[in-house]
Amino acid sequence: MNAILDADCTGKYTILNNLQIPENIQQSWQKTIDLMAQAIGVPAGLIMRVHQKQIEVCIASSNSDNVYEPNELADLHTGLYCETVMSSNDTLLVPNALTDPVWANNPDVKLNMISYLGMPLRWPNSEVFGTICVLDGKENHYNDQYKELLREFQQSIQLSLKTIYENQLLINAQEELIKAKEKAEAASKAKSVFLANMSHELRTPLNAILGFSKMLQEESDLSENSLDDLQAIRFSGEHLLRLINDVLDMSKIEAGRMDYDESEVELLQTIKDVGQLIRPKAVEKELSYTVDISPNVPQFVRSDLIKIRQILINLLSNAVKYTESGGVIMKVWSEPVHSKEDQEFQKLYFEVKDSGLGMTPEQAQEIFKPFEQISGRAIEGTGLGLAITSKFVELMGGDIQVHSEPNKGSTFTVSFSSQIVLADDSEKLNREQRRVASLKDPQKIIRVLIAEDQKHNRNLLKKLLGRVGFDVLTVNNGAQAIAAVPSYQPDFIWLDIRMPEVNGIDACQRILSNASAKVPVVAAITTSIAPGEDQKALDAGCKAVLLKPYQEDEIFATMAEYLNIEYNYVDELDQCETGLPNLDLSELVLMLDRELLMELQQALESLDSENINRLINSIPAEHSETANELMELAKAFEFERLIGLVETALCD
Repeated sequence: MNAILDADCTGKYTILNNLQIPENIQQSWQKTIDLMAQAIGVPAGLIMRVHQKQIEVCIASSNSDNVYEPNELADLHTGLYCETVMSSNDTLLVPNALTDPVWANNPDVKLNMISYLGMPLRWPNSEVFGTICVLDGKENHYNDQYKELLREFQQSIQLSLKTIYENQLLINAQEELIKAKEKAEAASKAKSVFLANMSHELRTPLNAILGFSKMLQEESDLSENSLDDLQAIRFSGEHLLRLINDVLDMSKIEAGRMDYDESEVELLQTIKDVGQLIRPKAVEKELSYTVDISPNVPQFVRSDLIKIRQILINLLSNAVKYTESGGVIMKVWSEPVHSKEDQEFQKLYFEVKDSGLGMTPEQAQEIFKPFEQISGRAIEGTGLGLAITSKFVELMGGDIQVHSEPNKGSTFTVSFSSQIVLADDSEKLNREQRRVASLKDPQKIIRVLIAEDQKHNRNLLKKLLGRVGFDVLTVNNGAQAIAAVPSYQPDFIWLDIRMPEVNGIDACQRILSNASAKVPVVAAITTSIAPGEDQKALDAGCKAVLLKPYQEDEIFATMAEYLNIEYNYVDELDQCETGLPNLDLSELVLMLDRELLMELQQALESLDSENINRLINSIPAEHSETANELMELAKAFEFERLIGLVETALCD
């Protein structure tokens, strides 16, 4: 029977007997209880779990003077403190059991544990788990700060119980789906299969929607209404893609280990993504939310994306939480530091300033300590979020500072060094700003074979490559691709990994093993996020693996890299026709009316395409070049770049 349904109702409590506590959560609880006992200054900190007729010491603080041992059992109905907590579902404080006859027969008193502070723990369905408590061998009245501290620990454990419970529900659902084929498959593997299938089913149609909408948008003979409709379609598709990516990314962050995972981070985009989370919270409280990014901040760095996001979210969420009027401002800037082994580094600064409650200098020195609470503050909290933020910054080799005055707000400044990714930065920016028009050498015939079982995606890639001058042949599956190679002799092959009969990985291996004089370049396209699938394709001989929905610049850049070819770009052809130099758009935007820019910023943030077009069309004739450039970005759905240009101009 499923664990969630296997509840024992024969005793006093309805209990989820078979629901196991994962080892990593037990380890996390052990650290929590050790810290709790140390912070409150008692010999015993416990997490108790109730069973049908007994209660178990699930976790015991590891200090030497603790008289309780893990897994130790005690009978119920014997006058235990914890049973009173579970029965009343409320906090219990016993300063000194020796002076209260109610506890005369309490087994804990026999162990000389005469004072007690405990709170109930329950599963999300309200069934009893047990208690979290502290005990002392001397009289202890446990002041309000300790009560609030214990409540913070209780909420932390409750969140863990919710995670365990919901994960078990997911496991049960997965087992129902796969038990006909694979009776005993592990839950982690089942989840990977589920996520991979979900990714494939959603990304496959999205690839066609986004690809064809962009292609149609570039047609010059479409009406303004048609372009607006396509803009709405593409924006909605990109919004759905972001939601899918968020779900899939969250599934990868379940290990709970504090590791430093360095990768290439698109810093400016990360700041904007965080802003999309924070801005609605500020608007709800009628607060302003402003971001000021210095022009010298690099777009791409090597750092830990997850920790940067969490640091900014923690700081900005706190700022909004403790501010009732005014607003929150985040400033971002950078300074050069000494290069190391021909690698350029910059020190990044993130300053979050609010107009909230503020703190005294003495309080500001204490807030980074674990679970520290500012006395006399009406808003609940012990500084746990700031303690975690501080640890993350420390792990990244950085520093966090705070400046605050009572009733005048607080300013938190985080700084850390990161390597600038110059090559990728330049390459990505150039690719984003330029559209391929044709092959540089139109006389050179380049044959491209496309193997894709989905008709719409097959036609999309064929049309994309055909319009710039590639000779294209399409087939429906891997078997047809293998058969077509000897006669067609392609220079480049695009293989979808998931195809009937013969999949892309097997097709790649057979094509390359059968190749004689002419060996084609093979690249894969996939919708899957299954662990290791990219590496399997690379091991089979694929030169690159692209994830659907792909961007057309990714397709052209991959082919240019491995075929040693060059392209003509639309902006280059336009320049040849007009003889005009490329415009520095950021400088031109600075010349526009500030009031117009503020209205345009509001329209962009609310994604009001009709108002965006109206405002751009209202730009005076002397700035027609600027208006044309902005309208091109709007038609290309480059809203994030438009927001960046406008915000930079307003902050200048």
